Amino acid sequence: MCFLLKSYGCTQEGIEFLRTKKYLPDPPDPRSVALFLRHAPGLQKQGVGDYLAAKHDFNGAVLRDYILSFGLSGRPFLVAFREFIQSFMLPLDSNLINRILEVFGVEYCRANPRPEDPPEEPTGTEASVAGDSTKPDTSPLSGVSPFYNADACYILSYSVIILNVDQHNPKVKEPMTAQQFVSTNRGINKGRNIPERMLLEIYHTIKENEMRLPEELPSGVNTPLSTIDLVARVPRAAAWVGCAELRAPDFGRDVFAAAWSPVASSLCVAFETAADELTLERAVSGFELAVRIACFYGLSDIVDYVVIYLCRQTTLLQVTTLPFFAANRKAQSACAAVFGMARRCGALLRDGWPNVVHCIGTLHAMGLLHPEACPGLTRLIDFDNKAARKQAPKQQTTSGWLSSLIWGSDAAGGNEEDEDDEARRRAQECADRCDVRALLECPAAYGPSLMHLVKALANGSTYPKAAAEEARAAFMLDVLTKMLLLNEGGPQAKDVWALVSAHLGELLLPLPHASPFAEHAVVNAFTLSAHYLSSGGEALSLASELLCLVCTMKDEVLQELTDTIAACLSKLLPIRADVTAASATAGPALLCALNARGVDAVLRILALCGQHGHKKCYVRGFELLGEVVRWGAVLAARHHTAACATAVLAFACSPHAGTEGAAHCAELLHDLFAAAASPSDGVAMTADERWASCRAALDAVAQLCRDASLPAGARHHATTVLQRAALSPLADFASGAAWAALFRELLFPLLSDLLSEKLATTDADETRVRASTLLAKLFLQRLGALSQYGEFVHLWLQTVDVLERYMTASDSETLHEVIPEALKNMTLVMAHLGVFREGAPLWEPTWEALARVDPQLGDDIRAKLNAAASAAAGPQQQPAAPAASTEEQQQPAASTEPQPTTAATEQPQPQPQPQEAAEKPAEQPAEEVRQAEAQQ
Repeated sequence: MCFLLKSYGCTQEGIEFLRTKKYLPDPPDPRSVALFLRHAPGLQKQGVGDYLAAKHDFNGAVLRDYILSFGLSGRPFLVAFREFIQSFMLPLDSNLINRILEVFGVEYCRANPRPEDPPEEPTGTEASVAGDSTKPDTSPLSGVSPFYNADACYILSYSVIILNVDQHNPKVKEPMTAQQFVSTNRGINKGRNIPERMLLEIYHTIKENEMRLPEELPSGVNTPLSTIDLVARVPRAAAWVGCAELRAPDFGRDVFAAAWSPVASSLCVAFETAADELTLERAVSGFELAVRIACFYGLSDIVDYVVIYLCRQTTLLQVTTLPFFAANRKAQSACAAVFGMARRCGALLRDGWPNVVHCIGTLHAMGLLHPEACPGLTRLIDFDNKAARKQAPKQQTTSGWLSSLIWGSDAAGGNEEDEDDEARRRAQECADRCDVRALLECPAAYGPSLMHLVKALANGSTYPKAAAEEARAAFMLDVLTKMLLLNEGGPQAKDVWALVSAHLGELLLPLPHASPFAEHAVVNAFTLSAHYLSSGGEALSLASELLCLVCTMKDEVLQELTDTIAACLSKLLPIRADVTAASATAGPALLCALNARGVDAVLRILALCGQHGHKKCYVRGFELLGEVVRWGAVLAARHHTAACATAVLAFACSPHAGTEGAAHCAELLHDLFAAAASPSDGVAMTADERWASCRAALDAVAQLCRDASLPAGARHHATTVLQRAALSPLADFASGAAWAALFRELLFPLLSDLLSEKLATTDADETRVRASTLLAKLFLQRLGALSQYGEFVHLWLQTVDVLERYMTASDSETLHEVIPEALKNMTLVMAHLGVFREGAPLWEPTWEALARVDPQLGDDIRAKLNAAASAAAGPQQQPAAPAASTEEQQQPAASTEPQPTTAATEQPQPQPQPQEAAEKPAEQPAEEVRQAEAQQ
């Protein structure tokens, strides 16, 4: 019989010969031939494949019955396809392979219809989302079909065959990766995606268990897939169970749970006493089979037991060295098995995750993990805080983000040169087989177990007690950060964020001093902030929380990390936000999109950069400060002008500022004032809100004017800036009460401080001349608004009192010339406006105050007032008299800044006069004030 089969093969002649010899029915039916081809011993597998793929109607019917003989209903796709494809040898012709796979796809989908139909032709992003959110469990080990049509099953079948060749053909130089396999099969399921979890499981299963003919397998070897297939057939054996009240799956679960204890003991003994490779391999295979069965039944305690036991056998949980690990074959086998189990059954791991994470950390500490071996993050900055480096041993210096990640760069220490190259090679091969990237890059596949993994990473990234542990803790923190971003949008995203943010808070707030690990944690917080700023929407609140965490660190730690912080801020500021209620144009997300706490945190961090940073940090921070002030209108609309002004003051008072730097800061405050006084179009702000922001900028400039630590040139420039801002037409919107408050709360205290001994320098007279000129000019400029203020008399008398104190405080001839002329000018303008007149509330108090300043001053003012009155009455009686014209040219002026015509329009005079008569009295005093300023 065997001779005949080998002679004729499975050709049409062979089948006809078998029919004539009564081995097949006459005439033969397709089902009989199919069963014969499948179960008859000794058949040539290549001939079976050629017969099934032949292009005849009868051969096609045989192929369908042959496929149906595998009992496809309820069977997982990968198990059914593997059993089918390993029962014969595929033809070499691709067209014949297509024919076989097309029929398999049709029959499998017919035997395993989906529980619900898909919506109508979703495309693009909608299709991707819908395909990834399939509700039924479509794992390769489940019996639920993931396919919406037969074409999807056919394409995936062909992909599995290609993957099998790609992974196990030694001629392939660069085998396909898991992500490449997933990308290749994207969108094949009627426009949708096959669940990524299923594709990854297929990839790892094919990678670890090649699809081969049974004849090619070693004798007596039982593969993991055969055991899974046996478990999958349990439901079909329900009819054999004697007790009707028991269901087959429950019965199998109970049997396995009951048998597990002795099985576990046997496997442990076999593993620990294994003296040869074969025994060790069989013991590990036994653990893997047990874990797969436990996964099928959802027995997480068994999975945890096996993983914890094998983690102990890796020796990675104890203090170990690379040579010891490289020489321990048993430890390497246990390590590879642990990571394989974690990848396949991570969804059921609970207590086993901390042990797995500890093993990953030890592999990293031994320098066995490469950058491409783990998922990386986009580096935010290349930081190198020299001050922080002083706290750590030289061999523990770190630089960069997860993509450089200190992957074995310094963790191996100086012993690397002494290590045996062959031992390192063996250890490296073991680490490569562990495939840590595949374990960490798909956290969403772990389901409820993800929180256990995140907690294990958090526990592994606590503040290290010794400098030698900083590299390991920083690595764990990087992986934890990456895990958070990978799970963004997942069902447990909020829980993961809550845990990670709380962990970062526990790390950053109590940091005792700056160190490489502290710097690493700060950069991680800023990198997460950059990601959330770019994401926008609800993620902006997360960015604010992270920035507030950094802001609340100890001052001494922040001071030592200012260089790193400034570099991070320089990366965050260019990120733009969408149009918001606070800004009519898209601006920096740091200023336009964050909530109030977040913006205040950014400005406080910026202030620290100016106050405590090195020279390079100061220069970089000053550039950022200029960009922030450029958006002063947005800051004013969001009530952050005061915080921004505080940051500017920090830069002005920095030891790196000098006269030029402080002067630049004063100009920035002027820009901030101008932005607050003239908000952008579309920004709704009340006059009180605008004035509050303006006051914050003016108060900061006044602080520069009185700061004794600044050079005199910087203080003088600040006084000029204060005068320019206060006299600016942009502030005309402010009320008389607002200006009166400015005099009481800012100008009067400022002028009093300038008289103090701490500011009594060699140029004190020049400072006082500038200050008194500022007071006089601002009083004249805002006289129209101030005269409407209810306590104007008190304000005027207080102004005179301040100028009187300035005269008595110094013997400077300039002050004794400028102040009387300023008082004379102010009095004449008030008289011209009708505010200072006989019978008015301030008439008598003014003469008394002027007499205290200079007894001669009152007589001069009376004479000029009388002359002005005569000049005003003269044109009515003698309109053409030339003497009147000459007299008018000598009358006092109103002010150097506001013209009398303008003041007259703000408050009408009691007795209207011709325009010429109103302008003439302002000329002479103005000329006198200009002469006084020239003398100054």
